[in-house]
Amino acid sequence: MFTLLFGAQTLDFGPRDVPRMIAEIGLAKKETSPDTFELIPSQKLGLDLPSVLVEDHVHWFNLKTRTMEARLVETLWKSSPDNWRLHFSSGSHLMTKGDARLFDVCSQTWQILSKRLQALENPMNLIITLENSDTVSVDLPCCSLSFFINDKEELECHHPCGMVYDERQSVGMLIGLANKLVLQPKANSIDEGAWRLVLVPEGDVSFTRQDGHVRVMVDTSGSMQKRFLYQLFWIDSDLGCLIDNASYATLASNLYQAYLHALTSKPSSVDPLMQRTGTEEALSILHSAACWSFMKVDTCSAKLLCCIAELTAHRTWYLKHLNCMQNVCWLKGLPVASQHCGFYIACSSIKEIQQQQEVFHEKSTHEQSTHEQSTREQSTPLFEDFPPNSGDHLLLCAAIRAAVLYPEASHVRLLGCGYDSVYEARDA
Repeated sequence: MFTLLFGAQTLDFGPRDVPRMIAEIGLAKKETSPDTFELIPSQKLGLDLPSVLVEDHVHWFNLKTRTMEARLVETLWKSSPDNWRLHFSSGSHLMTKGDARLFDVCSQTWQILSKRLQALENPMNLIITLENSDTVSVDLPCCSLSFFINDKEELECHHPCGMVYDERQSVGMLIGLANKLVLQPKANSIDEGAWRLVLVPEGDVSFTRQDGHVRVMVDTSGSMQKRFLYQLFWIDSDLGCLIDNASYATLASNLYQAYLHALTSKPSSVDPLMQRTGTEEALSILHSAACWSFMKVDTCSAKLLCCIAELTAHRTWYLKHLNCMQNVCWLKGLPVASQHCGFYIACSSIKEIQQQQEVFHEKSTHEQSTHEQSTREQSTPLFEDFPPNSGDHLLLCAAIRAAVLYPEASHVRLLGCGYDSVYEARDA
């Protein structure tokens, strides 16, 4: 606490009639005429206030007015009307900033709204306020989103405007994805044909088996200083697919969508909206022009390519000198049918395009020398985590055996009519 207040400064203490600072257990007291302030440790408020008002803040309690002010660390010695203040009175308390009043994190309003938005933001990161005595507003600082309760008691989004919280929260695909928020047009929307949309945060993805299906989670944890991007997809019920925002569509956004489709696939049944499995949709995206027409693969895209390629079961010869048996490493928690051979082959093809185009990209001296010494098959630093090649023969054998399980459109590009044999019946 001393370091927080004074940093690395060295202070001289001496006897005075009116001490300026008195050390107490867990508290620091600052006496200034005519008010006296106590510094409340931030860790004492972690479960009582939103994280945005705890992290990087100091909290001074005025003993005379019985108010606690949350000040930024940069201005910890300066009071401001723009700071939040917690007012204590007999039997109640109220936190305000101007005309806005903060809802208690234990209130029913906070619990209901935070439950609806927890797919995008940690509930303790929300700022839920009552403004102008009649408007309930919700801010999601990490996602840079904001909502409010409109006249019809719907949770409406400021941007995209005209969209409200969809009570169904189902899109007919991406089943099992825990971190998604579905919005629908307002009932009085001028455009009656407006599509619903789904917001999906970007982050590290994990998956586990739960109740006979794969549960996919996006990590949105972290400090308040961390900002999360999110993908916005329009739900086209006529074509049965998700349409990304063309203005912001990138290779990384398409790969992220393909990765989520691959993880949430249920091989035994098709998704209601797409009328095909998530594996088929993921392969369709990977083979589309959106994933093959690019200037350069960035770090995020390379990481996604590595993640998608890892969905293919890794195969190695059990006895390398005999080449007659193989070891297969399946991913735990993901159905066997979802670990399609086509994922590795498609990602390898995209990686190869990037390697071919490297000659047109500017490189540093170190990168240039590394590139000159490497062969075409060797991975670039972008793909140092790319899974090793199982060998075309093992992938081809696995693809031929599994071809009967998938529609023809999902067959691996290595397959061709030349690998099929016509069975001649003995009684013919």
